[in-house]
Amino acid sequence: RILMLLTRMGKDNKDLALEEREEMYHRTLEEMQKLYDLGEEKLNLELDLLKIKALRSVGKNVEALALYEEVILPKCHEAVQRNILVDELYKKLTIESVSPYSFNNDETFKETFKEIFKAMSAGISMKKSDLANIILGMNSVRMILGQWDAALNTFVRLFSDTPPKQDMLSAPQWLKTIMGISRCYFETGEYEKSIYFGERSIEMDRSFPGVYEYIGKAYKKLGDLEMADKMFSRAVLYGNPWDEVNMAKAQQQYDDFRREVNLHSSLY
Repeated sequence: RILMLLTRMGKDNKDLALEEREEMYHRTLEEMQKLYDLGEEKLNLELDLLKIKALRSVGKNVEALALYEEVILPKCHEAVQRNILVDELYKKLTIESVSPYSFNNDETFKETFKEIFKAMSAGISMKKSDLANIILGMNSVRMILGQWDAALNTFVRLFSDTPPKQDMLSAPQWLKTIMGISRCYFETGEYEKSIYFGERSIEMDRSFPGVYEYIGKAYKKLGDLEMADKMFSRAVLYGNPWDEVNMAKAQQQYDDFRREVNLHSSLY
């Protein structure tokens, strides 16, 4: 029922009246509370993430960000540390384990197994890549709120602390991080840096939705209309033809750019 309500409140349902959206939002919270009352930690975290969607669907982005920062992120950091501990204990178990025939006599093996059980019983665990999804989601809310410096600092920490070969970020997460840096630099007026990181994202995937947008806008701000034209046109040229929504957006951006350039030329 919760998922059904969230789907109906989704951003794609633009015809939903404000009053109806608000009514569905409150119904969603009521349904969530029934599950919160069960007191299951893993379920509560999943409900917190669904609540983010509900809050954002009615424009409560400040509340959504507070939920991320004050509740969800601390839970996730704790879960990641627990996962790291369990992994280390399993490695210890593998190294120190003996043959099955001497299992009952090996105290080290049994003590390590007890430590694993204790750690897993203490609460949920989470992989670093799952934490990255949480952080990227939180940063998307910061960008909606125009908190560009805070978003940039978080993106840069992800970029600096996570070489591509480590297990924190998947390839799409890595790409979104670099694109996020590019956009934040654009929004804060550092256009050369925006272009630099934007070009790094193109090297990873030239067809990814939005990958050219802020490079083109940065070149335009710098007065390099030729390079801006190349970026906006490549967004259309290299876009995935089956992705109709993003292709239409890319075409609209290019058309708007050409229209503005032609208008500017006609004035002079």
